[in-house]
Amino acid sequence: WIRLRHAVPFVIVGLAWFLGMLVPTIGLVQIADASHADRYTYLPQIGLLIAVAWGMAHLAKRMVAPAPRHWLTAVAFLPVVLLAVAGHRQTSYWRTDGTLWAHAVECDAENVHAQCSLATALEGSNDADAKSHYEQALELITARAHEEESLRAKANNGLGNIALRQGDLAEAIAQYEQAVELTPPTSQAAGFEMNLGRALTKAGEFDDALAHFQRILELDPAAAPLAYRSMGIALAEQGNLDAAIAKLEEAVRLDPGLGIGHVTLGLVLARHGDAEDAIGHFRRAIALDPFVAYPTYPDVAFPYLKLAGLLHEQGRTAEAADCEREAVAVRRKHAAALAGQ
Repeated sequence: WIRLRHAVPFVIVGLAWFLGMLVPTIGLVQIADASHADRYTYLPQIGLLIAVAWGMAHLAKRMVAPAPRHWLTAVAFLPVVLLAVAGHRQTSYWRTDGTLWAHAVECDAENVHAQCSLATALEGSNDADAKSHYEQALELITARAHEEESLRAKANNGLGNIALRQGDLAEAIAQYEQAVELTPPTSQAAGFEMNLGRALTKAGEFDDALAHFQRILELDPAAAPLAYRSMGIALAEQGNLDAAIAKLEEAVRLDPGLGIGHVTLGLVLARHGDAEDAIGHFRRAIALDPFVAYPTYPDVAFPYLKLAGLLHEQGRTAEAADCEREAVAVRRKHAAALAGQ
């Protein structure tokens, strides 16, 4: 290297850059849960490009005949084209979560994390394939006797989501219970508890559901507004409207910006006969998020139509008509926003 530093300094600089930048990326210090990844070579490869680019220029200067220089230009241009094609192909894998994890699984079908992540990306749009990848992840964990309980729980939770969308409450509850059982008391466990509680509410097992929602308050205080909202829904389904209103009021007190909490509270207040308070909460929800939709009625116009109905009941027809026009307008805006994605 000492002898080369004057003759070809660009080679020394390029290799030094390459080797130096590799140090923080070769796994001596692990970042998150990835010991190595193709993106870790982006910065080190700048050193190789320095060596190649200045090396080509150095060769060109040493050539006397003009023809070889033209050929050298063509040869230098060819790697640029090849790298552009390879780069375009590589970036296509990063287009969406689904394409990224599908490529990861294609490269290593026994990667449990990739199988779970691909299944999560497919949930909702392709539940059949998502279920298959969750099941493959569980098989891999079992076959290897891994103690990867977090991935096993994630797969169980995903299978529960799919079963719930398919209307199989018993299977959903069983999968969520597995996820809860496998997960230590963390904020991730709170998410699984929430899913289990909601499935139990749908199944009419209100007391068990309330117990799981209560558990969320201990596991993750940040999730308290959503936990109180879920408690309110369960209590309302039980017919205990007063207790439901109290829980929902606590939810929006803790998070005044929880639009869906105001929608839920408005619905329960309307059932309770408190039309004016219900109107106030529907208006609040709309002001917070014009596109807010109730989970069991995924129409962004839902709060507008409920508000219009209450106003009609009070004889406030002009205000009700305004709400109905707003409902039509917000549907159009939402459809346009989705089309532009």
